[in-house]
Amino acid sequence: GFCLNRFFSALSPFLLTRLMTDVCPVCNETRSLAEMTLHINICLDKQATDATVVAPSRSSVATIPAPVSRSPAQPKSTTTTTSLASFGQNHITNKNTTSGPRIQPCGTDEIEEHVRRICKFTAVGPEIVTAVLRNFSGNMSDAETEILTLTDSKSAMWLSKDRPLPKQDCPICMSEFSVPDMYTLDCPAAHRACRGCLQHLIGVAMKDHSAPTCPQQCKYPLTEREVGHILGEGPEFEQFKQQQLQRALQGNELIKGCPTPECQGWTEILPGRKDKVTCSSCKGEYCSQCQRQPYHYCACDQVDNFTKEWYAWIRRDRQQYYSTLRRAERAYSQDMKQYQAKLAKHNEDQQRHIQAFDEKMGDEDYKAKNCRLCPHCNKVIDRTTGCDSMVCGQDTYGGNVQNGCGKKFNWAEAQRYVPEQGQKPQWKQMAEREPDQILKVHHGDYLVCDGCQNEINGLRFNCLHCPSFDLCETCECAMFNQQLQHPAAHVFQIHHTAPNQR
Repeated sequence: GFCLNRFFSALSPFLLTRLMTDVCPVCNETRSLAEMTLHINICLDKQATDATVVAPSRSSVATIPAPVSRSPAQPKSTTTTTSLASFGQNHITNKNTTSGPRIQPCGTDEIEEHVRRICKFTAVGPEIVTAVLRNFSGNMSDAETEILTLTDSKSAMWLSKDRPLPKQDCPICMSEFSVPDMYTLDCPAAHRACRGCLQHLIGVAMKDHSAPTCPQQCKYPLTEREVGHILGEGPEFEQFKQQQLQRALQGNELIKGCPTPECQGWTEILPGRKDKVTCSSCKGEYCSQCQRQPYHYCACDQVDNFTKEWYAWIRRDRQQYYSTLRRAERAYSQDMKQYQAKLAKHNEDQQRHIQAFDEKMGDEDYKAKNCRLCPHCNKVIDRTTGCDSMVCGQDTYGGNVQNGCGKKFNWAEAQRYVPEQGQKPQWKQMAEREPDQILKVHHGDYLVCDGCQNEINGLRFNCLHCPSFDLCETCECAMFNQQLQHPAAHVFQIHHTAPNQR
């Protein structure tokens, strides 16, 4: 928030006095209360002269002592006080006073008319009025205020400034000018220079954001009133007043200017605290401690490092990381295919061995139940049908000749077949190991991506400028390709490890 009490205390007193204004009932111009009486009388006199009508009644003119003629050698001025109740209720406003009519150089009919009117309603001599008007060539408002506040010492100063000199060289451009065509500063030595050089001097100082000073060795700082006389009312003078206000507020630790370019907003802050500040003028957000934009939710001394890492990631590291990751994924995919092919062949061989053993054990069981041994050659004999009279290697009555000794024997007396006993082969694992998988950090079940709402595996991208905004690798690529919308000025911190592994 902005504290008006602190703001006004930072301003110089002469700025505050200019805020007390009222509206002239004759010309509707805004003037300070100090000069209102004189201004109304001048306006009434001018109105009467221009319209060639009878002068306004005495009740229309504020009560002012009659003019007293004084010689230039003994100037004396009196301060007049009148009541402004007849002009409406007084106001206090923060608007600048409206500038009065421009004053022409000395010697013109217009400035003589101004002198006549002012002398008519004040006790100031025409020589002093002429000297003041000649130096206050910016506007009538400041000239009238100065005349109303004249003292003996100030009157002597104005007369000394306006003393007639034939010619004088400008100390800057070394060109010769008449004194009325030059401007005399209020420095102790009353240095003069041509208006063009002083305007250039003020312009250079404004570009450097410094206070303009006297071009001579005294280095007298020019006041706002003097700059207004030299530049006149306009954008340049408004810019000077804004810079003067900024210089006045820069020394106040409790007030900081908005870092947004071209923004003239000011905000009151608390020293030693890191707060999120929203400018009331441009609505920009920044840090009260380091004034970085936009506001960041990390320590101020870490922002530079995170910013460098983020921009390095954007320019170079992102492409390198994903290129390396893709190569690793392709290599892993190829190795995995080879491993799976070898594993399939290994499993097929193991299955064939076990199946062959099971078939052999089935044959042995069958022979143990149905076969006997030939008593002559120990051949295994299987009797399909018939009596107990057997011939080894063929049927009893001939035919079905097989590999046998051909001798006769009795089936009932033959020895039974004893089956072979074997151990079933065990399943053997393949000696070659499975390829190592590409490991990605898991950041916990509680931490999900704000883009896809899935758990984050791999790199985690945490936005410094959002209270809580995290992205996974996939959504970060989508943001980079503008498929996911997020402010481009935001910087992300890149987390390579899980929170409990740091």
